Amino acid sequence: MDALKLIMSQFWRLVYIFRPEDRCTSKSEYASMPELFHLDNFDRCMMLGENALYCMFQMQLSPLEEGSNVQIWQTIQRTTSNVKDFRHDLLRYGICVPLSCPNIAQNVTGYNDDSHLREGIDHCYASELKELGLKGYVTQLNCITEKPLYNIDSVDIVVG
Repeated sequence: MDALKLIMSQFWRLVYIFRPEDRCTSKSEYASMPELFHLDNFDRCMMLGENALYCMFQMQLSPLEEGSNVQIWQTIQRTTSNVKDFRHDLLRYGICVPLSCPNIAQNVTGYNDDSHLREGIDHCYASELKELGLKGYVTQLNCITEKPLYNIDSVDIVVG
């Protein structure tokens, strides 16, 4: 009898966890949100030689004006509040900077120029997000160039 009670309690727990939400996001509402993930072609970017700069970043979204009643932001909040969905207020992108944001590539002296890259990427996506009533800022940034991060010397060659 105890086993039956345990099974029934687990069953109702699962029914509660997987119940339909009170307010589901429609397909058109979901499609109106910015892409959650985006990756440019890494290999194509590295073929640019000295100009290659591939950056992976996370961008935190917020409404353009605090307290604004923007439909897309409400959809993002509703989707993000559901534990079964991804956080749509945090975008994860990987871009080839010279191809996706060419204005940044002209103004950045090196890929370690973190503050200029962050500001440049923020500015590059600002107009797209503004149309949606949103703004965003880069929270994490990691960039790669075609140059190796560490120099390879003869000891590395002999040991490797």
